[in-house]
Amino acid sequence: MKKFDMKKFTFVLIGINIIFFIFISTYYKPKVVNTINDDVEQRDTYLNIITTNKFIYSATKQLVKDKHNVTYMFNNNFDSLNFKFTNDSLDNVSKYDLLLYMGSSSEPWINDFIDGLKKGKVGIVNLSRGTKTLNYIKSQNIAGYDIKINPYYWLSPDEYKIMLYNIKSSIQDKDPKNRDFYEENYEEMISELDKDSKDVKDSISALNGYTIYTTDEDLDYLTKYLGVDVIKLTDLTKIDDYKKMLGESASKTLILYSDQAKFNEFISKINGASYYQMQIKIPQYDDQYRYYLENISLKFKGLNKKL
Repeated sequence: MKKFDMKKFTFVLIGINIIFFIFISTYYKPKVVNTINDDVEQRDTYLNIITTNKFIYSATKQLVKDKHNVTYMFNNNFDSLNFKFTNDSLDNVSKYDLLLYMGSSSEPWINDFIDGLKKGKVGIVNLSRGTKTLNYIKSQNIAGYDIKINPYYWLSPDEYKIMLYNIKSSIQDKDPKNRDFYEENYEEMISELDKDSKDVKDSISALNGYTIYTTDEDLDYLTKYLGVDVIKLTDLTKIDDYKKMLGESASKTLILYSDQAKFNEFISKINGASYYQMQIKIPQYDDQYRYYLENISLKFKGLNKKL
């Protein structure tokens, strides 16, 4: 019997292994699983958003739900107007991903504040961008600032829509992966707004037969949206002319106003005049926009019931 050659067998095995590894290294390309990149791709963007007031905060929360952290600086107009910022407040806001502000003179300190922010991280969005702003007849001195632009653009549902669009677009730019989510929420908000706005427009027929006056200019955006002609009684140096005008009016007189102090000052000077009055308050920052519209509808519809 032929003796088994172990040495030759060993060399054959080595040769087979060499050929096998050459084949593997040439033709087989294993796929490397990049778990780090996959985790980055799957992870949702999480934004820290700060708004200058609770009014913007409420609208922003409706759009983002619980996807992002949203906070606000002020819950009332007085604190917002009288804000005196410090280095600490600048450092704090600079850490956020988005700063959303009303614009149109609502925050008269905002330009200096923006100049002091650390550039790089925080995106700054003026929500009045694209709105059709109105000027006061005369500049108003508000909290020591000379204000020419009427800041209440959002009292018009049309301009409020632009504000909502600016919020939505700024968040979509920061979080494009969830663009459709924000779009759906935005469309839902617009649908509700259109319904409430229609109710307001339908109710203005109650104003037929009235000559409408106002003792301030804060409601200009609203009356323009509604297509209501308003005669302004804002220059108290012409009080004698106003008294004559009111006394000679052949139709019912309605004084529509927002600012109680200005209204009180005016009526104290026109003793004997006959008129109806209606106050439409500018919403506080913690009020819901739809309640503002519902209140207008109710007041208009209830006007003739009081007569």
